[in-house]
Amino acid sequence: QKKMFLSVGKVEGELAGKVVLVASTDIHDYGKELVKSLCNKAEAKVFDLGTYVTVEEIIENLLETESKVVIVSTYNGIALSFARELLAALKENDLEDVVLIMGGLLNENLDGSQLAVDVTEDLRALGVNCDNQMETIVPTVKKIYEGTYQK
Repeated sequence: QKKMFLSVGKVEGELAGKVVLVASTDIHDYGKELVKSLCNKAEAKVFDLGTYVTVEEIIENLLETESKVVIVSTYNGIALSFARELLAALKENDLEDVVLIMGGLLNENLDGSQLAVDVTEDLRALGVNCDNQMETIVPTVKKIYEGTYQK
């Protein structure tokens, strides 16, 4: 694990006491596991919601843990529709201050197309953080909890 995060730099203690939810929309959980390991290394209190997570499960856990951030890994072509559904549920539950970070393959089949297209810019327009960079995860989560993060 030491070599795995060399490019990230020293993160030990950076997220001590901070609550982070991690989840995957499908079976592809490699990205989720990497983020979970990184956040654990930074001493965050990590709640792993597993794979094939639903919006309802995320909302339930956000309400229970009072986390200010949820990190979702996705790979199966539903990034935009999942983000829209989750953002609507956040608003409905007065959780609009929660920051959604999405990573993985941020694509979707739009307008009945057979080929999925990149939806990164669409997600950013909705206020989703989708940098997809391991090096920025810890500093971003830290800023969210410090109140200095800007969507």
